[in-house]
Amino acid sequence: MTKAGVHVENVIKRKHTATGMAFITVNKEGDNSIVVISGANATMSVKDIDFGRKLIENADIVLLQMEIPVDSGDIRRAGSVPGFGVVWDCKNHRHYRADGRYDCGGRCFHGGGSRQICRGKDLCEAASFANRVASIVVTRKGAQSSIPTLEEVLAESF
Repeated sequence: MTKAGVHVENVIKRKHTATGMAFITVNKEGDNSIVVISGANATMSVKDIDFGRKLIENADIVLLQMEIPVDSGDIRRAGSVPGFGVVWDCKNHRHYRADGRYDCGGRCFHGGGSRQICRGKDLCEAASFANRVASIVVTRKGAQSSIPTLEEVLAESF
């Protein structure tokens, strides 16, 4: 992740706790089932939120997928209900509720849209960019390996 420019210095590492996993199966009719094993996400607490409070308060965007326990504190109550994600625009004190899909396409949609909101784009421009990102992801095999670079997104013509 650091090679991709992701700052990981504030990631909380849990000894003796596995990372979370999700298994997606699709039947012959095209219906999917997702089994989620929360792993370390299930250990998130109010203490963890307090540990990162300054970082959260100074962030331009906080993107939550709602995979942390309900009692993890007020960061989870940013206008959301279980099953939905939140894009919290800290600079402008507003939030957007988003479909909380667990698949990589949905997560990349949220990430791409958040990137644009953080850069001052309006919601329509952010959604357009997010759609570009997600449309690339869903045409590739795999999860992490399907995530495009910024250059790939910008080069894609629709």
